[in-house]
Amino acid sequence: MEKLLLVNGKGELAGLITMRDIDRVQQYPRAARDRRGRLRVGAAVSVHDYDRIEALIAADVDLICVDTATATRETSSIRSPGSRRATPST
Repeated sequence: MEKLLLVNGKGELAGLITMRDIDRVQQYPRAARDRRGRLRVGAAVSVHDYDRIEALIAADVDLICVDTATATRETSSIRSPGSRRATPST
């Protein structure tokens, strides 16, 4: 498979593009992509997954879906707005 290495101004590896990547962009031009051209990524978490939520935010995830099925009413109403205020861009 042919690969194109992407380097930054310091000559460090910054990314990799394959011919398959180029084919996929042409095949699926309306795929959900962010400003940098990366596919959007989402993850589901429970209300109590504090460490995972923080790790997902640090990894620049596009969407976090909170599963409140196992949570109490108080936990859901307290955690969701607080998380949203702490990370308004997520």
